[in-house]
Amino acid sequence: MKRFLDRLRRDESGATAIEYGLICALIFIVILSAVTAFGQAGTGVFIVEEGTVRVEVPGDEDVVLGPGEFVGELSVLADTPRTARVVVDTDMSGVAIRRQDLDALLLEEPTIAVGMLRALARRFVGHD
Repeated sequence: MKRFLDRLRRDESGATAIEYGLICALIFIVILSAVTAFGQAGTGVFIVEEGTVRVEVPGDEDVVLGPGEFVGELSVLADTPRTARVVVDTDMSGVAIRRQDLDALLLEEPTIAVGMLRALARRFVGHD
């Protein structure tokens, strides 16, 4: 988690990822089955720490994501149902950030929001 937040945060002057994790009540999870399902309400964002997940978008090619990548952000940020199904490819661990904690995190640490926007832009233009 710390590596992910450090990668997104360009300004190191704020709280450390560990401190902010405690403030936002980040939940460490080990996922052994489906992460998200198409059409479900988005309740949070998942950040992969170890292992890989496969994102299955209806009518499009599957995408495999690994450590440092995140899923679930579109439905949380847009307040819409999930647009893809995410399944675990390999045993993995990660962090779940609840919807309300993500809002607080992005308001408190706008550099993380900028990093997420850049990652999303790269995904949409096909470079990640």
